[in-house]
Amino acid sequence: MKTDVNMPVVILCGLEDGFGTFLSADSNALSLFEFRFHISPFKDNDLKTMCLAMVRDKFRTTVSPQAERKLGLVFKKMFRDGRTKENGILAGKIAEESAFNMFSRGGNEIEEADIPGEPFKELTEEQIMAKINAFTGLTEVKHEIQSIIDSIKRQKRDNPGKPVQLKSHFVFTGNPGTGKTTIARLFADILGSLQVLPSGHLVEVTRKDLVSQYVGDTAIKTERVINSAMGGILFIDEAYSLKQGDGDKVGQEAIDTLLPYLENRAGDFICIIAGYTKEMTMFLRSNS
Repeated sequence: MKTDVNMPVVILCGLEDGFGTFLSADSNALSLFEFRFHISPFKDNDLKTMCLAMVRDKFRTTVSPQAERKLGLVFKKMFRDGRTKENGILAGKIAEESAFNMFSRGGNEIEEADIPGEPFKELTEEQIMAKINAFTGLTEVKHEIQSIIDSIKRQKRDNPGKPVQLKSHFVFTGNPGTGKTTIARLFADILGSLQVLPSGHLVEVTRKDLVSQYVGDTAIKTERVINSAMGGILFIDEAYSLKQGDGDKVGQEAIDTLLPYLENRAGDFICIIAGYTKEMTMFLRSNS
């Protein structure tokens, strides 16, 4: 590929995670490819739009307003549960199953009951807080969360019609089995229900979603994730695992990429990190 100018142009295509393993088999392989393009995954609204287009163009039918609303909530629930790796293929599957259900009952328009899947349940912050209060103990955590809710409501009441900007990020720590991850997710739902961010969507990740096998690639990978969370909430579970020892250069690169965003883009997104108490204490001290 390097020496013969008459060789054809080589284009590789594949899944991001798989490419890391493929290229690591030969340390020189990465340098042979001058350009690298990343196609970002679709978001829930993108999948909804694609699904509606497939229904219209492939099955020549329409979708009722109630069915369209449910469709959006189904994709939102799938994103919330991390079940959207199929991306565009998933939109096609939902379109086909919805059309099949409509034809099976002899209909000529897709109705709400034809849409497969469980819709995301839009809960109020009171309903979500009730779930948090159902946990045994955690008195201090419950009090702090309620104080944040009261502060946001007070800002809305004192400045009607004006958007509330929450320029804070949050840390949830606890020992195994204390429910810290569940509480962190519920807190993210509360922030979404209070509409303190433009979209309020949740992007939940761990080390594998941020860290690549190569220095340089990790910064790009981390930035993609951060940008996908803009307008919403970035939740990093087991955040202490980002850096695995003093020699972990790619892990440190992920942290170094994240920190400026936390400071300079506060208010544009909210970051929540969670993990075991001891490990998170060491993690925060080492990056203070």
